[in-house]
Amino acid sequence: LKLRLKPGVAHTRAQARCTAAPMVEAELVGAAVAVTPPGGDPTIPPGAEVRYEHFSGATVSGRNDDGTYDLEVPGCGIVTLPLSAFEYLVVCVEFKLEDVRYRGHLGRSARFFDVLSAAVQAQLAAAGAGGCGMRLALHRSSSRGHRHWRNAVVVRVTITPTAGTSATVLYTQLSAPACPLGQQVTEMLLAQMPDLPLMPEGLLSTQIRFVSVVPHRTPPGPPELFEPQPDFFCWYNNEDDPRSVVCGRDTFQCQNPTPAPNLATARGRCLFPILFPLFMLLFPIRLICPG
Repeated sequence: LKLRLKPGVAHTRAQARCTAAPMVEAELVGAAVAVTPPGGDPTIPPGAEVRYEHFSGATVSGRNDDGTYDLEVPGCGIVTLPLSAFEYLVVCVEFKLEDVRYRGHLGRSARFFDVLSAAVQAQLAAAGAGGCGMRLALHRSSSRGHRHWRNAVVVRVTITPTAGTSATVLYTQLSAPACPLGQQVTEMLLAQMPDLPLMPEGLLSTQIRFVSVVPHRTPPGPPELFEPQPDFFCWYNNEDDPRSVVCGRDTFQCQNPTPAPNLATARGRCLFPILFPLFMLLFPIRLICPG
């Protein structure tokens, strides 16, 4: 996987080319990295299930030279349609890598993408669906542990099933409690990336957050990277959270909602002298009127 930077754009972008896997394009925009199939909408393989109007069980019969597709629709036979007239189903998997430091070089690491892709492809092959197209997106996140906020990376994988592979069946296999995808990702990263940027005394773990089947044009909403109301003690300190001020639950004030600056940001440090007197004012009032 080779990365090529494009200067002169509003965000930092990187494109990649890969010959060994179905993923051939990578892009970095802000804190998110994506690896996508070529051309945005890849050729849909025959046998892939699609969603067309109110019909259920429609599948792709073949692709024509003009870019249209022949669909086999139950009760209607073969129907020729452009790609804009229907949607194909993809499987979306989201998991969180805890105690991994997200830095710019991690998002641009070809090795990191290779290991993640290999881990997911190995699980797909075990489910009888090897060679599926995939899109990977990385997001900087955090998790609460040991009374401190710890580094984390959220990975969202969009899988395009190959011919003869049902998105629904693939979802059933990946969402099963006994599915070892999380363990496989953890073991392969530890074995093949000895320089993985872990937190001091950190233990890498992979938490599967959800698995879903969605049409390719209506993906799930953006991932929740940071808690809307985080826990903290007197003040908030999370280097992965870009917010300068949060309204969270202060354990010093019995989990009461309290505004707090994020001391890991420059603006939060500037706001601390302003908000700290407010904290000192609210604390005795809440002791007198805890409700």
